[in-house]
Amino acid sequence: MGKNISKVIFLVFFLFFSFVAKASSKTLPQVIFINHVRGEECCDKGSLDNFELQLKTFSDLELPAFFSLRYDALTDPQYQKLIKKYYKNDLFQFGVMLEVTPQLATNSFVEYKDTPENWFQAQNAFLIGYEQNDRIALMDTLIESYENLFDHEPEFSTAWQVDTFSLNYLQKEHGLLMHQIAREQWGLDSYTLDGGPPHYPYLASNKWAFNPDFSDNENLLIVRHTIDDSLYTYGDNTSAFTSQPNDYSLDKKDFGYFEKLLDQVLNQTHQIGFANLGLENSMATQYQKEYIKQIEKINKFVKEGRVSVVDNIKSLKSIYQSDKITIHEGNDLISNSKNKSFWITTPKYRIRLRFAGERVLITDLRVYHPHLEDPYLDTQAVNKGYFITPYLINDGIDFPQIKTASKVQKFLKIPMINSFQAEPKKDVNSQNNYLQFPNVTDFDSIKIPAKNTITYLNNDRNITFNFNQDAFEIKEISNAEIDYSGKNFDLNPISFSKNNNGGELSWKSGKDKSLRTHWECKEMICHFEFELTPQLFPQMIETQYPFIFPEKKIRELDKDKTIIYAHNRYAIAGRNPVRIVLVPQDKNGFPTSTKEEVIVTTTPQAKHVRIENQTASREYQFVDVNHEKPEAIKLNLQLDDINLPTQTIFFAPNCKKEIKYCITHPKQSWWFIKTVFEDKVRLKLLGEKQS
Repeated sequence: MGKNISKVIFLVFFLFFSFVAKASSKTLPQVIFINHVRGEECCDKGSLDNFELQLKTFSDLELPAFFSLRYDALTDPQYQKLIKKYYKNDLFQFGVMLEVTPQLATNSFVEYKDTPENWFQAQNAFLIGYEQNDRIALMDTLIESYENLFDHEPEFSTAWQVDTFSLNYLQKEHGLLMHQIAREQWGLDSYTLDGGPPHYPYLASNKWAFNPDFSDNENLLIVRHTIDDSLYTYGDNTSAFTSQPNDYSLDKKDFGYFEKLLDQVLNQTHQIGFANLGLENSMATQYQKEYIKQIEKINKFVKEGRVSVVDNIKSLKSIYQSDKITIHEGNDLISNSKNKSFWITTPKYRIRLRFAGERVLITDLRVYHPHLEDPYLDTQAVNKGYFITPYLINDGIDFPQIKTASKVQKFLKIPMINSFQAEPKKDVNSQNNYLQFPNVTDFDSIKIPAKNTITYLNNDRNITFNFNQDAFEIKEISNAEIDYSGKNFDLNPISFSKNNNGGELSWKSGKDKSLRTHWECKEMICHFEFELTPQLFPQMIETQYPFIFPEKKIRELDKDKTIIYAHNRYAIAGRNPVRIVLVPQDKNGFPTSTKEEVIVTTTPQAKHVRIENQTASREYQFVDVNHEKPEAIKLNLQLDDINLPTQTIFFAPNCKKEIKYCITHPKQSWWFIKTVFEDKVRLKLLGEKQS
């Protein structure tokens, strides 16, 4: 009898502990708080009071939090005093903020880029704007100031954009484990991050940290800043669709919107939820108060056992280093429409699968490779910063249409100057660049039945997307039902071809197909594979930079392709100038910056020559010439040591006032007639533009 009782007791305990073990084995959604602390030197000055409010809030609620400290915070005695009050609290981890300030540059014996007024521009604020030796000097000074305060090296860093050389240095020399970069965005605050793994932490390639590489568990962990609205942030340039209070308040969204965002990211199907929250201490008081409400919301979830707040980088890394395929679902949190997005990310590719009403589209398709090299690995940013992962579909940007000259412009010999600058565009507003599949006939049928699978109904067919690390396939679909659109995308660098059994999208980059996806369809199953040759990526950057690396920088000028024309070749002497327009272009026919301003010599010497150089928003240059007497003048123009074609301009007499002169000088009188006639034609042209 006693033995039987012992067996029963043992069985009860065994079942109990098995249940507990099973329950605890399910990983809760993860929330990490990363707050950014600026000092008060310059450059979006921080607030000591805001910093103290955040520290006290987390301490009172006993919630773990991370704080990244800029150099001016690390070296300010008031900030140091506050940090020392809290830095032995096990709840807190402190790291470094890789923003360059004038004082950090001075103390590192590095020349500071530009002025404090332009501090936020990528080439000034971030290490990508400095030579490698200067990056090392800046990092060493920053780490030294950190060690003087904490007696150990930081395990994490933050910077909205950072080069991989610097991250490799910090990891190898100082033991860095994690870095936070900005979310996906195009052009905001002068830097672009377009195409990296969104939403979830990932192990980064040591060739380019914007690309994943899960082959080595020692690789650095990258996390993306803030929660974003996965449906509305794609192609958005307003910043109004994230969890940051200063963002969602832009169009008067309230705390309820934050709660929807939070609920969406924490409760993903077959996916461990993840939320990255934080706020800079430089943000205004009303946003700090809203952020405190967010912290209190998470504290409530912790008490209810719904989330876990990250207190250890290594434990966070252990969760996501094995999560190689992720599917992130986004619904319409604004208007509750039948719009839905799925972000699928693997070590080899990224896909945005959109359900736009009944339509089923891939509107973003990127290809990853662990050996793609960071464009700023050993190159300095000179004008903004760009991380753009090679794409085959990118409906988050739009290029202006190629324009042709009107009859009037052709008559006046004024060429069209087309812009090659991409602009962000939301695919929720219009879809222009996509792969299309059979419609969904029952919106409620859209499911994620397994970790790497998405299904939906098309009439009586259950269409299934299966994603693996290197490729994906679609079941219950024929090749005839797959279509591609590149409309409103005249400058599309992608080539599309299709045959009876499959098709291909490839990058137009010389004879070699540096990047492509191709598919074959058999028995209602279409299999998609990817090819990317990393050795050809530098060639893509060099020859196709408007699409893959559009930083406005100096490139070799091509004399034959540079556009030069007279806006008005005739002017009335002593009244208005003749304007010559120059559009410097490189060997690929793309506008480029120049090393020097144009050198102008005139024969005979003109009374006055004024030059307007290129600007950040204007690709062309002006040369305005004034002269006080009727005369033909030859202009010799030299740009970056290249002699451009000589231009002849004409200053006519004012025949309304100088009738006698005009009667005796018929050739100059003809100049006057041409001046008046062309002025009227140009006014008509301007009228057409205004209408």
